[in-house]
Amino acid sequence: MTQNEKLELLQQQHEVVLKESAYLNETDYVAAKIAEGSATKTEYKSVIEERRLSRERINAAQAEIERLNSIEPEEEPRPMED
Repeated sequence: MTQNEKLELLQQQHEVVLKESAYLNETDYVAAKIAEGSATKTEYKSVIEERRLSRERINAAQAEIERLNSIEPEEEPRPMED
């Protein structure tokens, strides 16, 4: 894997973390409503499940980021001179 390939893969994983984190932030109100007693888990069952999946995707992306960071990239082939 070259440095450019590694950087591209890292960028993809960082985008997953950002996207899923944004979803969690957007749906934080659900946890607050349930905690305050103004809503039930049954009412927000699908949101709660999607939040769980989002956390799993974040954990998987972070693990992949760690794995990619541990890889020493290959040297890029140098262009042949005429």
